[in-house]
Amino acid sequence: RVPVIVGASDTDPARVRAIAEDALDHGAAGVLVQAPVELLRDEAATLRFFREVCTTSIPMLTIQDLEWNGPGLPVATIARLFNELEAFRIIKVETVPAGSKYTAILAATGGRLNVAAGWAVPYLIEALDRGVHIVTPGGLHWPIAEIVRRYRRGDRDGARVLFERLLPIL
Repeated sequence: RVPVIVGASDTDPARVRAIAEDALDHGAAGVLVQAPVELLRDEAATLRFFREVCTTSIPMLTIQDLEWNGPGLPVATIARLFNELEAFRIIKVETVPAGSKYTAILAATGGRLNVAAGWAVPYLIEALDRGVHIVTPGGLHWPIAEIVRRYRRGDRDGARVLFERLLPIL
């Protein structure tokens, strides 16, 4: 009953397609593919990579925008991928900085691209304030889910109180 998105990352788009096809054959709702780090600053190469990945039938593509100490994919490239690839429905942002990037992606796509906050836990309230659609916690799932529920019910203060109680262990 819960849609599963399977990681299918590789620097070879043919390998990504093979992993994706296997995952989809086994019931996955979609796949997550990391943008190859060596292509992050090369829009044409990034577009070619994801176009080739999407030559197989992928119902839902999540692009993992991961750069440990940098800005990741340019927002203009993300917007172009979103406009060109029907399957691209989610971006998982794991970059530095992340907050301003959430806002820029939402603006560039008219809020139509689902933004997942990959490293949002220490900045959870800010991520929610910026309008992220998805939070991917690395742990503490139940209290983080409660923070998100409170926030989305309009109880930002209650969400903030619970969040601040978690800060010492975050």
